[in-house]
Amino acid sequence: RFQVLHEKPYLINDYAHNPKKILYASLALRDFMEQHNLESAVVFWEPHQYHRTYTLQKEYAKVLQSILSIKGITHFYITDIFAARSTKQEMQKFNAKKFVEFLKKAIRTRRTLTNTKELQSKNAIPQSQSLTNRLSYANKPIDDIKQAIKKFIYKNHTDNLTPSNNITIKQVSTTSNTMQNVQHIQLIPSNTQVILIMSAGKLGSGW
Repeated sequence: RFQVLHEKPYLINDYAHNPKKILYASLALRDFMEQHNLESAVVFWEPHQYHRTYTLQKEYAKVLQSILSIKGITHFYITDIFAARSTKQEMQKFNAKKFVEFLKKAIRTRRTLTNTKELQSKNAIPQSQSLTNRLSYANKPIDDIKQAIKKFIYKNHTDNLTPSNNITIKQVSTTSNTMQNVQHIQLIPSNTQVILIMSAGKLGSGW
């Protein structure tokens, strides 16, 4: 699914949770930005299952290199891994921070961008730019990330726009203790026009 929850700024929720699906969702984001003349997007991805994430690291690195080459994606955040059916042993030996470190190293050592016809367009950024600068570990609890996204949308949507029924923007309090502790500008630049959430876990639910 590629579900638009809010417009201007756009908030999009997608169930993508494996290498192929996160690539397709990102390509859908690229096309969506072209259609709406948008220039700046932030992506939050919540990996699904420790074992899957660990065993597919190399595949994710290839896919992420292609995704990070899409023009307009200024930040790609990887959150803590959703632990569905994961064992304690798997969670002890691997985590999202180690995953991001692996991805950055793997992407840096690859010499050329993935040769896919879908990405051979004017929307691919120059190879000379460091793709890994766009990739970060979102070192915050999922609940704080969700509140940061809601706060950003609340502060930036205009009065003449009606928020989607799928997200209760007006319920976000900018004066509560919880919201005061969430620094959304640190995660989301003020000029961001689109936020894409990719999650089959906690981050993608409850909107």
